[in-house]
Amino acid sequence: MKLSIIIPVFNVELYLHKCLLSCLEQDLECGDYEIIIVDDGSTDSSLLIAQEFTEKYSNIKVYSQENSGQSVARNRGLSLAKGEYVWYVDPDDWIEPSIFQKLYMEVSNNNLDCLWFKWRRIDANGRCYVNSSDNTSQRKGTDVESGISFLNNHFGYACYSPAFWFRRQFLLDNSFFFREGVIFEDAELIPRILLKSQRVKFIPLICYNYFIRSGSSIQRVSEKKYRDLKSVIESVDNLNSLDTNGYFDRLYSSLVVLGIRLVASDMYKDYRVDFLSFLSKMSRKLVDFDKSTLNRSIIGMLRLSPNMALNVLVILRKISGR
Repeated sequence: MKLSIIIPVFNVELYLHKCLLSCLEQDLECGDYEIIIVDDGSTDSSLLIAQEFTEKYSNIKVYSQENSGQSVARNRGLSLAKGEYVWYVDPDDWIEPSIFQKLYMEVSNNNLDCLWFKWRRIDANGRCYVNSSDNTSQRKGTDVESGISFLNNHFGYACYSPAFWFRRQFLLDNSFFFREGVIFEDAELIPRILLKSQRVKFIPLICYNYFIRSGSSIQRVSEKKYRDLKSVIESVDNLNSLDTNGYFDRLYSSLVVLGIRLVASDMYKDYRVDFLSFLSKMSRKLVDFDKSTLNRSIIGMLRLSPNMALNVLVILRKISGR
């Protein structure tokens, strides 16, 4: 079997049908790929929708578990997968049509551990958003490179697992599973995967559509979101840079900026003192990580005084009403 698509599902009845249809509107034979749905204790009709698809399509398999989180569901999907490559797809997103054959030719002809491709963010009004930290502005593909070279020369800071095909056995051999119970699990895992990879390539083809919805876990305000972000920052701070030309310094800096901007909002004001104390204990240096004037300014202020950077961001948020 060529490909396993792993979809963790939790209360996505409004989106799952579109996601599954996009996985089926493809150019591989049904027997060449499987769609593994892991229902994470949904309380809406998500499981029923998934089961209805299994009645029509033999390559769709549904498994149920008590609510344990997206990472647990993804990890279970990997343990059940049989495909040569795996693709983690989120149930509120969708795939571009008729792209499997092209992607499989890339990974198989080049014997890849990882294939990275373009993706885009789309809101409910159909508007697309570009982020300088991901690959949406990258126009040229790459040759096959080692993961270390890839981190040095090409990879950004939007560590996003659905933007990759991974060789399944490579993940299993290196125990590359998602940290369970953590919202920002991709930012911790993806760089470690690339660091270990021997053969990585990027193609400038839009393959995946990330739907921005207000009810997703990454959009909700919660203490868990704040705690998980701190945990991932700490993990990246402890990662060995090896020969990555400062990549992990840049990744760390991007996460710190995300954190300081988070606590600058009124919704997270109760965590400001804690976050400043947390930063004082980190060892990795802060560096410029993209071309954004705002982010460069924040990094400059953080180097001088984290407290000053926070105060300025609080004032800017009040002025802009955000």
